[in-house]
Amino acid sequence: MSRTGLAALLLVTLANFAAWAWLGRPVAAPDFGGTIRGVSFSPYQRDDDPGAGRHPSPAEIDRDLRLLHGVTGGVRTYSALDDLDLVPYLARPYGLRVAVGAWLDRRYERNEEEIRHAVVAARNNHNVERVIVGNEAILRGDLTVDEMISYLRRVRAQVTVPVSTAEPWHVWLAHPELAREVDFIAIHVLPYWEKVPAEQAVEYVLDRYRRVQAAFPDKKIVLSEVGWPSDGRTRGDAKASAAAEGTFLRAFLNAAAQNHLDYYVMEAFDQPWKADLEGTVGAYWGLFDAAREPK
Repeated sequence: MSRTGLAALLLVTLANFAAWAWLGRPVAAPDFGGTIRGVSFSPYQRDDDPGAGRHPSPAEIDRDLRLLHGVTGGVRTYSALDDLDLVPYLARPYGLRVAVGAWLDRRYERNEEEIRHAVVAARNNHNVERVIVGNEAILRGDLTVDEMISYLRRVRAQVTVPVSTAEPWHVWLAHPELAREVDFIAIHVLPYWEKVPAEQAVEYVLDRYRRVQAAFPDKKIVLSEVGWPSDGRTRGDAKASAAAEGTFLRAFLNAAAQNHLDYYVMEAFDQPWKADLEGTVGAYWGLFDAAREPK
């Protein structure tokens, strides 16, 4: 091959390489150099499944908390049973604040156990900053507003830290009577589920936050779930991908710091068991994958 032909071949090769590199380039997103305020914490391992009675051991819970040390300042749990009431105790050496959760549904006897364990955990651990009684129980239709109010009153009478329940933002707006019974408003804003594209999602979160704040100006607002999935089906203009998750989270974390928001990113670790409940996407909301590798 002549020198001219070789040079032409090299130019074509370099052009093709550059084109493919450009197409596969990472999506630009603002850096975030701080500590995440809080993350939702479900320490179920790759093969665990609470529905099948497979739960993480205390040693596995401790290992996950150790991994989060330096990444976040706090964790939010969803249940106080199956050794999850140990989270505040195990989190203390790592300087992590804990929002203790009590899972409530139609199993009323189990609800009583959840409440009892959550109250004990809140009383016995100084790093518990709040208690969240129930998670989307009203949205699912498991409990009525009146039933939730009864649980809230009971827990508030037994602990000294702030108490609330967690529901999507629109549930709070629909039930102002619920807001009168809590110490703070814990809202879920997950733009993916509402078919909002990732590049518009942060402004969507801030808009919903402001709507709830305007409706309840005398209450503290906590974003108790906010995040984006890294894999799964597309919903409208909302694409579940690693690039979208990274873009959204970096932009949100910077906006949260600028606006002094209190929040829990959904969530610390991918949870494969959730795929049976929410479809494939349910397994991929973590900052870390199921093998505990950072995304």
